[in-house]
Amino acid sequence: MDLEQRARWQHLVIFASLVGILCGMIMFIIPFASHAPKAAPWWVGAVVFTASIVIGRLAYASLRSAELRENARSLAESGVFRLPETVSPAIAQLNVDLIERFGIAPVPEPLEPSATLSYAPVSAPPKPPLPSTFADLLAAVHERAAAPSNSVRPAQHAAARALLARETGRSIDSIRFSDALDSIIPSGRRRFAVWQSLRSHAPALPDVTMNPWVENTAFYAFFAALIGVAVPIARSLDANPETRIDNPSVSTRIFGKFTGLVLFGVVIAILMVPVHLVSRRFACRLPETVRTVGSLGQFLVLVPAGQMDWTRAEVESHLRDLVGEALDLDPRQITPQTVIAPAKL
Repeated sequence: MDLEQRARWQHLVIFASLVGILCGMIMFIIPFASHAPKAAPWWVGAVVFTASIVIGRLAYASLRSAELRENARSLAESGVFRLPETVSPAIAQLNVDLIERFGIAPVPEPLEPSATLSYAPVSAPPKPPLPSTFADLLAAVHERAAAPSNSVRPAQHAAARALLARETGRSIDSIRFSDALDSIIPSGRRRFAVWQSLRSHAPALPDVTMNPWVENTAFYAFFAALIGVAVPIARSLDANPETRIDNPSVSTRIFGKFTGLVLFGVVIAILMVPVHLVSRRFACRLPETVRTVGSLGQFLVLVPAGQMDWTRAEVESHLRDLVGEALDLDPRQITPQTVIAPAKL
């Protein structure tokens, strides 16, 4: 789970399952740990614990499936070309990477002349289909990348790779544009320092965030600790005749539970602030929008003298890198006849 994710019903079920697991453990332990005549039998806690694990597991599987479907649909709709229905996720990612690597945007196919004469609402024209071979893809990408309006130039990628090599102490030739930044920038405290240095040269770069493992561990640890503190306090207040509320009304119970949840949320939010500040320095996570070395160049702004146009050779070099990564091939093995996708959609 990730606190930056869009809220889904599965998150609520998983959260409730975690609460059920904790409650089940408490209900299971209380009959053995203390004399509590009003406590439920131990087997009730075991049932609650087991059922919570099963429900949480099913909700997590449903969440992962929904996220995979949404990511696949988003990739297919966000790329430069129209994709076949049976395209692989790697080709779908390639279709999106063309935008950040070459700075090109999807260009729709021109409408037929007769379509403009109809008074019926006209939907947006479709994108051109993905070229079937490497040669066709090279021609299509070069035509769009060489446009004067294109804001990304090969000099930006070269400067980004040189800057990354200098900050990490690696040679430029050992860094491929398709390499993931997570594998290039060392983890730990060094990652935060390198990223801040990159941001000093490219202020448009997004900032790092908390590592999701630290984020989740801290959140649920604080939640469990608060429950561990609140339960004995609640039992003590309930056992004291001066503080116990006999036969509380429904509105009183609802208000008490709502107040407790709000209090829990406020305390956890306050405790997460120092965790966020510390974890960003020692266990940070790179932005998801900047995945590879090739996606770094678009954030560097060079003077006009340092910007050269995309030549066919430059486009081919970068395209071999992208296609080789998508097809799991050595870039040198790619020929003009290498098939990218089926010709018929």
